[in-house]
Amino acid sequence: MLRLLVLAVCAVLVAGVLEVVAAPVVAPRAAAATAPAAGEFVPLTQTRIVDTRIHQGLSGPVVAGNVYSFQVTGQGGVLSDVGQVAAVVMTITAVNPGADMALEVWAEGTPAPPLTNLIANQGQTVANSIITKVGSTGKASVLASASSTDFLVDVEGYYTSASAATGAATFVPLTLGRVYDSRTGAGPLAQGETRTIPVLGHAGVPSSGVSAVVLNVISDHATAPTWFAVWPGGPRPDPSSVLNVNNGYTTAAMVQVGVAADGTVSVYNALGTSDVVVDVEGYYLPPTADAANYYTPIT
Repeated sequence: MLRLLVLAVCAVLVAGVLEVVAAPVVAPRAAAATAPAAGEFVPLTQTRIVDTRIHQGLSGPVVAGNVYSFQVTGQGGVLSDVGQVAAVVMTITAVNPGADMALEVWAEGTPAPPLTNLIANQGQTVANSIITKVGSTGKASVLASASSTDFLVDVEGYYTSASAATGAATFVPLTLGRVYDSRTGAGPLAQGETRTIPVLGHAGVPSSGVSAVVLNVISDHATAPTWFAVWPGGPRPDPSSVLNVNNGYTTAAMVQVGVAADGTVSVYNALGTSDVVVDVEGYYLPPTADAANYYTPIT
């Protein structure tokens, strides 16, 4: 029986066996060099650091009941110095599990909390965005509750624990507001289509001085199993998925993403057609903002 106590960020999940859409295979990025101040967010271009299908970062698949650990610091732009990283924002994905299952991810070397980060049904590919601490060697651990599954990790950013103040930002929460809805405008995204979405100056987000935003991205009435990528406006980087969707269902996921110089983010749909809705939950200001908004991670 799955432990369904907590979902850090909820995606709408449905039972049943559907065609699996595996998220893309990508290469790791080099680590960043700067060390901002404590509790400030550093957005990164989303980058894959674990793909058990190709033995990147972790050999797989992940087998039920076994604890696996993977390196986070020094990967995908995250600082190498564990002492400067308070927590990491990442999207985790279960690909084609052999049975209904739950995944939990936590800091290596600490007790596994009896909680769940991701629920996946047999044969489905499901993703969820999480924030987790890392262990003393910069690693995180993962445990599957049932069967086995391939496991992907895409890093989106990190929170600092250093004393310097370079290149980070403080969080400003908002009442959830809608910045884009294709159902009332341009219509569904086609297969392989990228759509550029203005964010700055909308739904409570300032028109300038914003380094990153926290979004809830929703796929509605997808006509095929698909995956979505979200990144700062401009050319699409190495593909990494933030949302995996089964056709005919409405599915949502949280993403923290940097904002392009023109105030936009871009959304890409891989397969079939799908409407997309984008809501904003908050934004990040430069580090001169009120320190009360700095992020404090907990287990």
